[in-house]
Amino acid sequence: MLNWSQDQLATNAAVSRATVADFETNTRRPMQNNMRSIADSMFAAGIEFLPEEGTKGVGVRFRERKLEYVGNVRINRFENSAAIKMRYAGEEFVCVIDLDAVDDHHRGNFSTDDQYSKAISDILHIVLAAAERHAPTKINNGRLLVTYDMLQNG
Repeated sequence: MLNWSQDQLATNAAVSRATVADFETNTRRPMQNNMRSIADSMFAAGIEFLPEEGTKGVGVRFRERKLEYVGNVRINRFENSAAIKMRYAGEEFVCVIDLDAVDDHHRGNFSTDDQYSKAISDILHIVLAAAERHAPTKINNGRLLVTYDMLQNG
């Protein structure tokens, strides 16, 4: 539906091309974190996965995209967070990402703003998917805090 090549999907999902190729040919099922990354990259690109419902099988469709990000990542070491200006259904808010959550997600310990910016860039599709899923209920005073659990579980 997106007309992505295996390389494009791998890049957008931050997984190897071999992972995508093996999954497409049913050679092996990707690890759960890779499967989630693939699904989140497609969700961020506007694809919705439909679960089986009664006699109706599973499927995919384009979905209405309500989230857009309008600013670059800004690291604030004083507050141990990163912030990205976003808009959900026309309303502006700031997506705040706990830097400890970034460390935990990557199983690393970053020390510079550039390292954090790169680490967040690498998982931007996961951040966007989490923000879009939680924006309707978790925006408080113009801020949405993205936690480690949101990065892991959508």
